[in-house]
Amino acid sequence: MGSPRSSTLRGTSWRTFAFLASLAAIVAAAFAADALFKPFGISGRALVDNLGQLLASVIGSAACSWKATRTVGKERRGWTLLALSAGSWSLGQVAWAYYALVLQTPIPFPSAADVLFLAAGPFTFAGVLCFWDPPRGTATRWNVWLDALIIVLSLVFIEWAIDLKTTVLAATSSTAPWTTAYLNPLYLSADIVVATLLILTVRRATHRNKVRMLLLLGGLAAAALSDSTFAYLSANNSYTAGDVIDTGWVIGYLMVGMSALWPVSDAEVQTERAPVDLWQLALPLLTVLVGAVTSLILAFSGRSLDSVMTAIIGITAILLTIRIITANREAVAMLMKSLASEGNLAEVIARAPTGFVRINTKFDIIDVNPQFSSLLAAADERLIGSPITRYFAPDEGRRFVDLLKALWLGTVTTVDSDSEAHRADGSVVWLHWSATVVRDDAGDRDDYFIAMFEDTTSRHDSEAAAAASLGLMQRLNSLKTDFLQSVSHEFKTALLGIQGFSELLLVTNELNVEDVRSFAADINRDAVRLDRMVTEMLELDRSESGRADLRLASVDLNALVRREVGVVRAQPGQPVIELHLDPALMPVPGDDVKLSEVIRTLLTNAVMRSPAAGVVTVTTVAAAAGASVGVRDQGVGVRAEFDDRLFDQDDLYANSPIRKLVGTGLGLGIARQVVQLHGGRLWVVRTPEGGSEYHFTLPVTWRDRIATAPLSSVPSAVAS
Repeated sequence: MGSPRSSTLRGTSWRTFAFLASLAAIVAAAFAADALFKPFGISGRALVDNLGQLLASVIGSAACSWKATRTVGKERRGWTLLALSAGSWSLGQVAWAYYALVLQTPIPFPSAADVLFLAAGPFTFAGVLCFWDPPRGTATRWNVWLDALIIVLSLVFIEWAIDLKTTVLAATSSTAPWTTAYLNPLYLSADIVVATLLILTVRRATHRNKVRMLLLLGGLAAAALSDSTFAYLSANNSYTAGDVIDTGWVIGYLMVGMSALWPVSDAEVQTERAPVDLWQLALPLLTVLVGAVTSLILAFSGRSLDSVMTAIIGITAILLTIRIITANREAVAMLMKSLASEGNLAEVIARAPTGFVRINTKFDIIDVNPQFSSLLAAADERLIGSPITRYFAPDEGRRFVDLLKALWLGTVTTVDSDSEAHRADGSVVWLHWSATVVRDDAGDRDDYFIAMFEDTTSRHDSEAAAAASLGLMQRLNSLKTDFLQSVSHEFKTALLGIQGFSELLLVTNELNVEDVRSFAADINRDAVRLDRMVTEMLELDRSESGRADLRLASVDLNALVRREVGVVRAQPGQPVIELHLDPALMPVPGDDVKLSEVIRTLLTNAVMRSPAAGVVTVTTVAAAAGASVGVRDQGVGVRAEFDDRLFDQDDLYANSPIRKLVGTGLGLGIARQVVQLHGGRLWVVRTPEGGSEYHFTLPVTWRDRIATAPLSSVPSAVAS
């Protein structure tokens, strides 16, 4: 609804609105008290009743007119039409009061007052339609039509059960003219149509308009309640002027006036295009809930459903089924799109031709890919958590930081430069790097930088001999800068998209299919795993290529097992862990830290697989050639079609860490490499009960780990 002027706070403040709302509440309460207790007698009640309703409708019309003068475009037309609606009702009340107070004669039915009352309906419908915001979230065209039909049927069901049936039967059996007989049903039908439009408008409303629309909906509901009661009492010839039901019209038009006076905060203006709230998504279905409660009340009161109500229930059930199917279809389509984005992101990271690194705002390294590790020959360095400037000369490091600060402050959008870096082996390499900043607008995570590094040592060497190559290198630099921007966009879009979509699936009540909820939870976990995938890829690459060093010492495996089991047991909600440790087990040569990680990985895997009441069994066995450790769970077991790939070096996935371990995580692959570096073997077998049992062996004497090959008799498997 477009214009900044229509979004600003004009004329009313929160304090003014609170005062006027309190005053309106006092007026409504006084009107209701007069209707109940009649302190001024019958004649005084008639005067208060007519003047009170007239005053409320005039206040509503005046407030809407005032608001129309302070807005533009569709919003101005909307408030103008609502002002005309309240004005038409005010004129109808004037005609009604003329009959009741001036002429003091029975009010004819229909009368000029009824014509003016009914004329307010089209004005209200057209006015609310002006607040119809563009679709957001799942409020697509077909969903809106389905929601509208469901709301109409639910409201008709409720009205039919309360008074619509009575008024229709009275109309069909009446000998009065049709203009009189069908007037009450017409009142109720108009209320149903306007209520449906208002509910759908609130469903699509922006943060700036949703409270206004809720106030309008509340006012309409109060007036509709009075309409329904009036129609029911009129059909039974039991309505008396000045009845307490007239309070609904007073409350309704006072709420219409309050909706026009509702102030808008700056925060609501800034979140104009924010996603719809969960209660807005569920609002159309609340009418179905009210209809269900109505049917239960009828059942417990001994009233049976007639053919009309049964037909409404059947049609509503069909529409709800179609609505659920379309919602699930949209969810599956979004799920497939998210999965495709996840695969594309993993492919980009795995095949990036240059070094890829993520740096926090303190200029410490968060994540790197294998190519960046190779550029700095940093196999023996702990890159994660270390400052990026440690690999530059002091002056070059300060220049690097200054450029990133300018990027972070928004002075520039991207930066690129050439820097001389010092590799871990002492050699010098020239790197061309490009960087951009990724900002977290939601505030859930810190901002960070994405940088891409390319080895340009050859370029600098060749510049001294051939200046002609400079143009080619500049074109290459431009291509690498474009590639960096593409990678940074893919990284942010896919990661935040997967997490955001998974949260939407987990909190959306309309998606009540458990399989879709399960898929959403898997996407959320996968998105978190992507954040640590680069680190695990680096560790796996280092161990597979034999570049990881071991700090050998005499290791007591029984002590390691007890220590790691104690850590797991200390965590709440863990299954029972039983130990069967061989007291004759001899110490073995190995790296205490890395072997602890192997045992921890196997324990974590077993605990994750085991049911809440399951048992995890850890055993150690001494053998002539070495020591054996086993971890057994009572879970679902590894998948047969995937079993023979985790530890097979000839598998087609063997050279791609991400593809080889799809669906598993990298922990087991790293554990395998650590055991092989010790000259041992790691394998998994199925248990007769359906679980899995992981074993690894270590030699008592140190052997050449490179020359060690897996025994053909040892089974291999993949854990899912």
